[in-house]
Amino acid sequence: MLYPLFNLVLNREVSFLAKKELFQSPGWKPFMDYAQSISLDREKVSPQILREMIRAVRANKIIGIFPEGTRSQDGEMLKGKEGMVRIASALNVPIVPIGLSGFNRVLPKGKKIPKPYKCVIIIGEPVNLSAESVKNSAGECTELVMKKIAHLSSQDYSFSHSDSV
Repeated sequence: MLYPLFNLVLNREVSFLAKKELFQSPGWKPFMDYAQSISLDREKVSPQILREMIRAVRANKIIGIFPEGTRSQDGEMLKGKEGMVRIASALNVPIVPIGLSGFNRVLPKGKKIPKPYKCVIIIGEPVNLSAESVKNSAGECTELVMKKIAHLSSQDYSFSHSDSV
């Protein structure tokens, strides 16, 4: 659902990271292919995925990452994972926080048929993280970005980088 919206709003192609299971599903695979998504094995990140992201960035595409790694049951924010800051640091690109509201009502977790509902997308200012700051504390960098996302989506982010994942 987000692929055409982001292309329209940002006037740039977006390649989203998506769990590999979606590419194995006959119902989801056509959408993943259409959206030029990058298949991600959440258990083991391969060098091939990094090469695909590098190619996308060189082609002036945006890499879309859902930093929580999954959708929540109730639409409330989950703890962000450090992968987004590590990837942004490795690719030397900024992170653009984006607040999404209402999408959990369009397609709640576990449902297969979307329902109409008003959704809001708010795009924040880019966050440039130095490789050194990510190396010293990827957790703190993740918390910073997640708090910006929370603000944009009118939510609270109550997790600390010291909380266990």
